[in-house]
Amino acid sequence: HAHLAQSLEELERAVERHGVSPLQLLADQGVLDASAPCLLVHSMYVTSADLKLLDPARHVLGLCPASAVQFGFPCDYPTWHEAGLKIALGTDAACSNDNMNVQQELRLLAGGALFAVRDSAQHAAFAAAAPSDAVPKARAVNERRAQLLERSKDFNVPATLLPSVLSIPGKLHPTVRAGAIEEGLLANLLVIDASHPALWPNHDPLRSLCFSDISAAAAGMLVAGKWVGERGNFQRSILQSKLYQAHRAEADSRFQALIKRAGLVPQAK
Repeated sequence: HAHLAQSLEELERAVERHGVSPLQLLADQGVLDASAPCLLVHSMYVTSADLKLLDPARHVLGLCPASAVQFGFPCDYPTWHEAGLKIALGTDAACSNDNMNVQQELRLLAGGALFAVRDSAQHAAFAAAAPSDAVPKARAVNERRAQLLERSKDFNVPATLLPSVLSIPGKLHPTVRAGAIEEGLLANLLVIDASHPALWPNHDPLRSLCFSDISAAAAGMLVAGKWVGERGNFQRSILQSKLYQAHRAEADSRFQALIKRAGLVPQAK
């Protein structure tokens, strides 16, 4: 697990000190030759030459779309996909993501590449076009949009999206396996109320799991073989539990201490 090539400063240091990219440095140090799978997280500053160093059987992109949007620089994940490399989806940490909503990440994975339409040469030409030339320029924008849609089509189906949060990350650890209902794997389950309006009309349950906001429909959770919360009263029972309240109190205390150290609020006298 390595947070890789996630800033210009990291790339600059690698080139200045070692004469190579961060990913090439890992290759030179033998890290990429390890038999265990390697999760390469973020990877914004990765070139086409870097990608050729990777083995689709062992190397996985760790992608956190909402965090990347917040920082204003998502990596070129369609190119990873076209190179045959797998993607494991994450939410990143609370410091760079305003919620831990997995469906938000799935939706951004599905449609994020299409935002390139706005920054395309075709859109720039349309924006500068005279009224008499606007229609043909707009048609060129639409053609570029169609190209991006075609490139992104694999990310719009549950068969690609769900493995990115289940089976692909679940197979990364050599001994602690998860992400499927099989003997020997971690007994982690989330029970979803399929009749909840958040999933309506729910004609395709797998698609609903990808694109609906299922948080409100969570009805139960099994963690390491033990049920958490009360079935039928799941979310309220979690919020009212002593364990949650203790964790929340600690988190609030840490947050207040952090913003004081940062000088964001006046120090108490």
